[in-house]
Amino acid sequence: MELSTAFEECVAADSQTAESISHNLAMKYQYKVIPFIGSMKSGQGADVAAQQLQSVISQHATDGWEFVQLGDVNIEMKPGCLAGLFGGGVSYMRFDQVIFRRAE
Repeated sequence: MELSTAFEECVAADSQTAESISHNLAMKYQYKVIPFIGSMKSGQGADVAAQQLQSVISQHATDGWEFVQLGDVNIEMKPGCLAGLFGGGVSYMRFDQVIFRRAE
């Protein structure tokens, strides 16, 4: 193969790759965030929660949603009126969130 032909093939391949990358960057997505709280009984292993998470991901994938990540959200909970009067303070809770996306 001649050097010029090999060079032209490389340039063409790079051009297609660049087009693919720019297309992915230009895509717009809609996102969906749902809470995930796994449950298991005493004596069960982490594989039970993993199966529950896998089920949630698979269920949404059939609807066209792509799994992005599992993240956590910290929520500040302020006391109500009565609790505030009796010295109740702010408390914090952490929730796991499953994040999905799909192209618009």
